[in-house]
Parts: sequence; structure tokens; C-alpha cells
Amino acid sequence: MRAIKPLLTVALFLLLVGVTLAQPKPQEAILGKWVLSQKEGGAEIKFSLDFAKDNKLKGEVAFTVGGDTKTEGYEGTYKILEDNKTLEVITTNKSTKKEETNKITIRSLNEREMVLVDVKDGKEMRFERGK
Repeated sequence: MRAIKPLLTVALFLLLVGVTLAQPKPQEAILGKWVLSQKEGGAEIKFSLDFAKDNKLKGEVAFTVGGDTKTEGYEGTYKILEDNKTLEVITTNKSTKKEETNKITIRSLNEREMVLVDVKDGKEMRFERGK
């Protein structure tokens, strides 16, 4: 029994190290398309974000109210700050040409879901991996 305890300790250590190393870094996990669909009041909102490896960002927001849909497109850049929990986004609205900088907290991020919280208003946004 005494000989088994050190082996179990080593096996547990290797398992924990393996799980830790298997977690993708936020800079890798965020890449690709993310989609949010929700209803607020009488409006349906569809929001898509596409994060590229070169730190470029494309996005589109579609608002549907009473059958009428208004769509706005965005382009910009993003950076995950050193704390790995803050996303800094600089976007330009395609129609108004207005540039805006936002800081967003990454609450959770995995291969299927990304939960972001706007630092300004505390609003949570739950995205799913897009196709």
C-alpha cells in the first residue's frame, strides 16, 4: 500500500498538469464566429462577431421590430489584455464611420460559449459558437 501512494500522487499530479495545459488560451479560444440571439421588449436582436487571428474583428447587429429589420455592420480590432479577462475592442460603424473603444470583461470562454460583460453598463451577453 505504501508503494501505491507515491504512484497515485504522481498520477494525480500528471492529470492536473494535463488538464491545465489542455485549456486553450483566450487568444486562441476566441477565434472564429460567435452569435447572440435574444428578444428584448418587442424587438429581436441578432448579433454576430467574427474574431480573426490578425486581431481584426467584424460584427453585425440586426434589430427586428414588427417585421422591419435594421442591420448595422462594424469592423475593427480587438486585443485581449494581459489579465486574460479583459477584451479591448475598437470598432468603426460602417454607416456612420464613428469609431468607438470599449472594454469588455470575459466572464467565460470555451469552445461552445462565450459570456461577455460590458464594463460600462454591466450587461451580460451570452454568445454561442457560430457556423
